[in-house]
Amino acid sequence: MKKLLLVLALPLAAISAQAQTSSASASASASAPAMGKTRAEVKAETRAANSKGELNKNLDLDPIPVKANKSSGKPRSEVKAETRAANTKGELNKNLDLDPVPVKGDKTTGKTRAEVKAETKEAGKAGELNKNIDLDPIPVSNKKK
Repeated sequence: MKKLLLVLALPLAAISAQAQTSSASASASASAPAMGKTRAEVKAETRAANSKGELNKNLDLDPIPVKANKSSGKPRSEVKAETRAANTKGELNKNLDLDPVPVKGDKTTGKTRAEVKAETKEAGKAGELNKNIDLDPIPVSNKKK
């Protein structure tokens, strides 16, 4: 029994010793000063590369859009005046692919609320509501629990 324990304990001791050695060398390398450039040198190089336009050269992506100059084009007040003029002439909202949006209070666009409610009530009485043909009907249970 003692030999069995000794055989099992030796590999564990070897693994433990190796782990301590590797962690000691890792902590020694972490505390050693890094050889190479200082932080100030790296910052200076980055600033110089940025001023030369050598940074952000990722050609796989679309370029970042640049804001347009305020001096190019028309002034905002002129654009607003043109938009107001086009609106008074009825030249805005000319999307012919869509049905026109009904204006509140416009009686020429359809039925009154009372007419729609009456039609819906009649359709409900006739059993014409909720007739979704594409779906299976929901079974109705008349059992009381």
